[in-house]
Amino acid sequence: AMLWLVLTFVAWLGVTIHDLALIGQTQKDFILDVSGVNRHCPCIRSVWKALAAYRPLLRLATAEHLPCARVLGMALAVALAPIILVWNLLVLLFVVCPMILFAFMRYPIRMSRAWVFIISVVCFLYGLGLTLQQLAYIASMDLRPQYALTWKVPSNQTQTLCTCGCDYSVSSNVCINLGTIGLVTTLKAAFLAFRCLKGLRRSQWANLLSVTFPVPLTVYEVNWQQADGKPIRFRSEEMPVQGDVAFDPF
Repeated sequence: AMLWLVLTFVAWLGVTIHDLALIGQTQKDFILDVSGVNRHCPCIRSVWKALAAYRPLLRLATAEHLPCARVLGMALAVALAPIILVWNLLVLLFVVCPMILFAFMRYPIRMSRAWVFIISVVCFLYGLGLTLQQLAYIASMDLRPQYALTWKVPSNQTQTLCTCGCDYSVSSNVCINLGTIGLVTTLKAAFLAFRCLKGLRRSQWANLLSVTFPVPLTVYEVNWQQADGKPIRFRSEEMPVQGDVAFDPF
């Protein structure tokens, strides 16, 4: 419960800082995209690339002058794919996430979008794990956690009290409730992470994270011309290309 509380609080903090900075006039251009994060904090990318453990296999798989090494690299990549995937998930949870958290604490506005995306991915993984765990508990009662109910009764042979007890498994309703919580968390985290992708690709394309409907944040002038500098078709020098305000909701 404390883990979910901490994850929810830090995600809410990142979303609040991001949206307040984005709707402002002076701080909205400070929020970094992926390229900006790589320039501003190159150590994060360097550490992840060093710990990803896929570069040796990639060199083997792309070795054109050694056909045997290329076949060996592709075979090892296929065989070790589950292990590499699990390893990268552990690196993301216990190495990259704390590094981005420290960067967010130092530069809250600049790193807010990257932090919301990372914490959304972490919440997605934890929610998915909780959902799968509860599904396993529902399917098999032997896997469920057990608790003991104890009480003391007087002994008929001695003057002392005897401790009696019974073991019980967690009920199916509890597993269903926890599985529902995990499923909702997984979906909400996935939606929040998807809303970060536009801004992470390019900072000028960013949208609000706490508002799910399109909101125009910036108005750009539409000024199209032909290659020779003349007005486009159906327009003259005095006519604007687009006189009314419009924006792309996607």
